[in-house]
Amino acid sequence: MNPSAENVARYFYDEVTRQLKDLPPGARVTDVILWETDTSRAQYRPGA
Repeated sequence: MNPSAENVARYFYDEVTRQLKDLPPGARVTDVILWETDTSRAQYRPGA
C-alpha cells in the first residue's frame, strides 16, 4: 500500500475503530484528519 497521507488516515481510522469496538451502542469514530503541514491535510471518512 502506498503510504500517502490518505492511506495513513484510513489506517488510523480502521485501527481506532477496531480497538474501540466495545464502546456503547451509537459511539463511533466518524472520521480521521491527518495534518501533513500547517496548510495541508488528508481526511478519511468512510462512505464519503
